[in-house]
Amino acid sequence: MTENRYKQYQLEHPWLGLIEQYLSIANETSVGEILFEVLKMDFDKATRSDQMQVAGILKSLDFHKTVRRKTYAGQRQTLWEKLPAN
Repeated sequence: MTENRYKQYQLEHPWLGLIEQYLSIANETSVGEILFEVLKMDFDKATRSDQMQVAGILKSLDFHKTVRRKTYAGQRQTLWEKLPAN
């Protein structure tokens, strides 16, 4: 109950809409894939802060980190998967 009360005061992240739209057709992704394909960031310009923001958005969209990895842009990336609906 308390969580719902505070949600009205939270601001929506500006990347949320773009990421939600991309994930409407994908059940798994990686932070790198979001940064480079969705947000069109340059590989050398993406910061740790950017990665953490994307990870936070993925968590808020009911995605979780898996132990599986894939190679994206020459780097091994941890896969994130959509949690099954209850």
